[in-house]
Amino acid sequence: MIHKGNEQYKRLMNTVHKTDERLNRDRWILDEEIDMNDSGWRMLAMQKYDVFFQRNKSIIVDCAQLLVQEFPFIIDAYRKDVLHQIRQTVFLKDHLTLLTDCDTDTDFRNNIILHILLDLGPDSRDWILSLRDCVEKGFQHKIAVAKHLKDLLILANNVDHHGMGSAKKLIEDTLKKYV
Repeated sequence: MIHKGNEQYKRLMNTVHKTDERLNRDRWILDEEIDMNDSGWRMLAMQKYDVFFQRNKSIIVDCAQLLVQEFPFIIDAYRKDVLHQIRQTVFLKDHLTLLTDCDTDTDFRNNIILHILLDLGPDSRDWILSLRDCVEKGFQHKIAVAKHLKDLLILANNVDHHGMGSAKKLIEDTLKKYV
């Protein structure tokens, strides 16, 4: 494994914080009040989210691609801080996506790395379902799921944030379940 130093870490953190700041500037789209008595309030809320996401999609995907590309190559001490910093972001942690399917080896690996970066593990039902969907799509597309999960397991955080297990444990459990 190639170890990249302090400069690479600074570049990643700068990108994470600048992206979160940009998302924060556009939060007014989501903050506009919705009349909950209006029968179409759910549709309006979904439309507002779509506008917010479409307006910021390119910077979110660019940030995710940089993180997925560089995260596996930085040293462990910096990796843990990257995970911590992403958890501290206001908007980025909720919107970080690659917008790719898990139909190739590269897309599958990148999606698993993104799950590791989000570091939610059992704390988030959506994270668990998304991981399961990614693994199932990997099997559908005849990807070496077990090999990739084993290779990437070293990147996963073993910190139990809320007493429900760590991302690393969940990926290990997923590996046991499907292999």
